Amino acid sequence: MSEADLDTTLATDFARALHDVDGERWFRQMADGLPLIVWTARADGVVDYFNRRWWDYIGSRPATPSETGWQEMLHPDDLQPTLARWRQALASGEAYAMEYRFLRPADQTYRWHLGRAEPLRGAGGQIVKWLGTCTDIDDQKRAAEALVQVQERLQEQVHERTQLIERVNTHLLAEVQKGEYLLRQLQSHSDNLARIIATQARLAQAELDLDPFLELMVQQMQALTPASGVVVELVEGEEMVYRAACGSVAPFVGLRLALGNSLSGLCVRSASVLMSPDTEEDPRVDREACRRIGVASMVVAPLLLAGKAVGVLKIMAQQANAFSATDVQTLQLMAGLLGSELGHQVDFENNQRLLAERTAEVAKRMASEAVLRANMERTQRIIESSHEAFVCVDRQGVVCDWNSEASRIFGWTRGEVIGRPLTSLIIPERLRDAHHQGMARFLETGQGPVINQRVELPALRKDGSELIVEITISTSGSGAQREFSAFMRDVTERKRTEQEVLLNQQLLRSVTDAIPAVVAFIDTREVLRYCNKPFLQTFGKIEAQCLGHTLLELLGAQEYGFIQPHVQRALAGQQTSFERALKVQDNERYLEARYVPERDVGGEVRGFYLILWDITERWALEQQFRLRALRDSLTGLLNRPALMEALEHALAEHGPGSLGLALLYLDVDHFKEINDSLGHAVGDEVLQVFAARLERHVRASDAVARLGGDEFVILLQHLPSVGHACEVAAKIIDAMAEPLHIRQHQLQVSTSIGVAMLDGQTPCVQSLLEKADQALYQAKQAGRSCFVLAP
Repeated sequence: MSEADLDTTLATDFARALHDVDGERWFRQMADGLPLIVWTARADGVVDYFNRRWWDYIGSRPATPSETGWQEMLHPDDLQPTLARWRQALASGEAYAMEYRFLRPADQTYRWHLGRAEPLRGAGGQIVKWLGTCTDIDDQKRAAEALVQVQERLQEQVHERTQLIERVNTHLLAEVQKGEYLLRQLQSHSDNLARIIATQARLAQAELDLDPFLELMVQQMQALTPASGVVVELVEGEEMVYRAACGSVAPFVGLRLALGNSLSGLCVRSASVLMSPDTEEDPRVDREACRRIGVASMVVAPLLLAGKAVGVLKIMAQQANAFSATDVQTLQLMAGLLGSELGHQVDFENNQRLLAERTAEVAKRMASEAVLRANMERTQRIIESSHEAFVCVDRQGVVCDWNSEASRIFGWTRGEVIGRPLTSLIIPERLRDAHHQGMARFLETGQGPVINQRVELPALRKDGSELIVEITISTSGSGAQREFSAFMRDVTERKRTEQEVLLNQQLLRSVTDAIPAVVAFIDTREVLRYCNKPFLQTFGKIEAQCLGHTLLELLGAQEYGFIQPHVQRALAGQQTSFERALKVQDNERYLEARYVPERDVGGEVRGFYLILWDITERWALEQQFRLRALRDSLTGLLNRPALMEALEHALAEHGPGSLGLALLYLDVDHFKEINDSLGHAVGDEVLQVFAARLERHVRASDAVARLGGDEFVILLQHLPSVGHACEVAAKIIDAMAEPLHIRQHQLQVSTSIGVAMLDGQTPCVQSLLEKADQALYQAKQAGRSCFVLAP
C-alpha cells in the first residue's frame, strides 16, 4: 500500500470514529469554540487541521493547512528543539508537553505557549491521529489572567438491548418447560387426578357454609391420602387455630399453637409447601405438640388469599416417612381449592363459578397432551417469527431446528442445514476443536461455562465472512434425548459502534483533560455524570467519590443553597455565570463559574456543563488595586473618595436629624512654615506622625481620612452625646502637644479642630463638611490649638 493510500485509510478510519453522535462536526465546533489552539496531524506527522483560534492568532486563513507553516511562526531559538521533540514523539508514539514562543503577527511580538501532543490509537493499538493543543501562557508568566471558555458535550452509550424480546424468549422457554412437566405429571398421575376431580366436584356441589365445608374438605383429603389425620389451621393474630380436623386429630379442634413455634407458622411466612418426614428429627416443628397428638410425619400447604397465606391445610401420619410426592401434589391442589373457597365465601355464587372453572381446568388437563402439542406448535411459530436466530442441535451436534432469522443472519436456508453438523455451518474453523471439547465435557460432567450464560462469540456466514453474535445456550432432555437450544443476535454493528463511542470518549477526555479549567456535566436530576482531570485535581477527589453523586451531596447544604438559583436557571435553558470564593482542599480560592445548558436533538435540556476557572490571583490583584484606590499614599489613611463614600453610608444609616454622628475637620497649625523652612521631606514625615497619632486616639470603628495637604477629617459614629465628640477633639489636641522628633529636629506641633454634629440642618455630606470647615476656621481665629463646636 502506498503512503497516499495509507493516509487515506487512516483519515477514513478517523472520520468513521468521529462519525457517531455528530462526531467530526461536533469536534470541529467544539475546537473552534475553545480559547486555545487545537490541531491534528496524521500518523506520519503531517499537520492536517488547525482550529479557528490558530487562524485568528496568525491573522490569515489559507485554503488548506500548511504542513510547515507553523514552523515559520516559531522563535528562531525554539525551532530546532521543538522539531526535535516532535520527531522524537513520532518515533516513540509517546505524548509530550513543552513550552515555546510563537510570533503574533498583529504586533510582531513572540508569545510563550504551552504545547501538548497526544497520540490517538485505533482498536488495534496503532496510532491513527495526533491531537495537539497550544495554550497562550505568556500572560501567566507575568501573573495575569488566563481564562478559557470551553463547551463540550458528552456522549451517551446507544443501542440499548431490546428487553421485550428477551422477556418473550424467556417466556417461551418457560412455557415449553412447563408443558413438558405437566405432560409427564398428567401421564403418571391420571388416576389420582380423576379422584381429585371427583372430590372437587363433590365439594363444589355441596354448597355448604364455611365450617361444614372445612369438615367435608378434611374428610375428602384423608380419603385421597394415607393420612391418619387432616387439619385446617387458620391464622388468628399470633396463633394458629385448629378450625377443622378429622381422623386421629379430630379431638383437637380448637387447639391453639404459637405462630412462630410450628411448621405451620413457617409455612404461612414462606407461603410454600413444607414437609417433615420425621417430626422427632425436625427442629422446625413443635415436638411436644406432635407427641401430644400422636404425629410422626406431616406435610403442610399454605392457604393463599390474594397472594397472602391465611392458614394451612395439613396432613399427618402416626408413622415417619408416610407421604409420597403424589400425596404432596394432591395436598397442593386441595389447598388451592380451599384457598379459593376461603377467598370467596362472601359471594357463594361467584365461589361456585370459580370452583366449576377450577374443576373444568383440571378435567381439561386429563386430555392436555393434544393441547400441549398445539402449544408447542404455537411456540414454534413464535420462535420462527422471533427477531433472534434460533438454532437447536442434538447431542451429536446435528441441527434439528433452525428459524428464518437464523437464515437471514447466516445465509443458510432451513432445508440446507437440517441434519447437518453445526460446526461445518456457522463455527469458524479455529474454534471447532474447542466446541467439540466443550460439548463432550458437558455431556460427561453436566458442566459448561457458556450454558445459560449470555456470551459474545465469533460466527461464520455462508459466504465465509465472520460476524459477532450474542448467544444464550440452554439444554433440555437427558440421555439420548439431550438437546441444545441457542438464541443468537448479530451484534457486529453494535460492537463497531461501541468501539467508535470508546474512541470518541477517549478523544473527548483527551481534549477536556488538556484544558486548564474544571469541566463537569450535571444531568437534570443534579447528578454529576462526568468530570475532567482538573476537576479531580482541584477538589482532591477520585471519580468514584464524584460520579453518581448529587450536587447537594458533593457541596453540602450551605454551598448548594448559594448555587441552587444558578442551577435552576441552567436547567431551564439559560446560560449563567458568577464569581464565588470557595474553600478547596483547605485553601481559599476565588472561582469564576459558568453553567452552559446542554440540549438533545429535540431541544430539550438534558443537563448542563459546569466550567470553573481559578481567578484567585486576578481577584487578589483587583483587591489590591481597589485598596490602593481608597487609601492616601503618604499616610495610609482613607483618601477623599473613600471618605465621601463612608459619609454617604453613615448619613444613610443614621438618617436626618440624628445626633449620633459627628465630623471633626482639622489641620496642622503652621504646617506651611515647617514645609518651607525644613523641606518637604520633613513635612511629609510630620504628616505621617500626625496621622498615626490621630488613629491611635479614635476607635477602630471611626474613619480617619486625609483630604490633601495638612487637612484631615475624622468621622465619629454612634455617639451617646454631643459631649463625647468634644471629648475626642480635646484628647487629640492634648496628644499633639507631645514634641515630634523627626530626623535631627524636635518640633512642637499643634492642631485646630472644627466639630460639626449631624442634625436636621445638615441634610447632605457637603453641608456637613462645610459646617465642620467653618468651625475649623473659627478655631484658627480663636488662636489655634483648640476646637470649636459648630452651632
